[in-house]
Amino acid sequence: MQITQSAQVVTVRIEDIMADWEQWFLLTSDVHFDSLYCKRDKLKWDFEQAKKKNAGIIIAGDWYDAMQGRADPRREMDDLRPEFRRSDYYDFVVTESARFLDSYKDNLVMISHGNHETSVITHAGTDLTERLVGELRRNGSPVCKGGYGGWIKFMLIFGTRKSINMKYHHGKTGNAPVTKGLIEANRQATYLPDADVVLNGHNHEKYIVEQPRERLSNKGKVYEDSLWFIRTAGYKGGYIEGEKFSVEKGSPKPTGSIWMILSLHNNKVKMNFQTLS
Repeated sequence: MQITQSAQVVTVRIEDIMADWEQWFLLTSDVHFDSLYCKRDKLKWDFEQAKKKNAGIIIAGDWYDAMQGRADPRREMDDLRPEFRRSDYYDFVVTESARFLDSYKDNLVMISHGNHETSVITHAGTDLTERLVGELRRNGSPVCKGGYGGWIKFMLIFGTRKSINMKYHHGKTGNAPVTKGLIEANRQATYLPDADVVLNGHNHEKYIVEQPRERLSNKGKVYEDSLWFIRTAGYKGGYIEGEKFSVEKGSPKPTGSIWMILSLHNNKVKMNFQTLS
């Protein structure tokens, strides 16, 4: 698996694919690593499963909670893990994140911005994602830094060539207790005609939705394919513990990641998705 980047596009190239080939990817977001309510045990378990499967790991924003900087209006020190309650908070959270992720450095494909990281850029003038990716790459990881939104192209070589295009966007939907963010997904379907998969996070909901499409090939052949909408919930709890923001949203949220499994059967590439609860 070769990982390269050009502007907003990360390319994952996999060559010499044979019959019955299979490759797993762990899709996640909203880890909120430094939050008191980050479910670290669950996070580590899921990442260990990815390591055992030799799966790629894609983190679509909000790896950090990062709300406890001195200039951040959302600051609530009681929500911060005790070890991060220190004057060099931003420096230390990068160091500790890199230490945790070092065990999975060979699996990491991309870490992108979420609203928590862009807020730190606004309020403190430092890019925590850039710093984390730089540290991991210095330690030998192939991981790329994504923006708030962008593309991942999976280029599969098996005698012929097949590309699968994933559009990722951290998300802009609010709580959305009824629709879970699917109105946003329906809008994305209208302006992302080249996507095969759309990955969102942000609102801490989790779903896998298939939208079949009627297509017309360049040779005039009518065929059907599917556009998949994936939303990952992440690892921040807090509702039962009484964390203010979670309680104000009014109901518990799911946690966990989603597997994307690419496989080759009868010389055709297939996609499958599974949730991790």
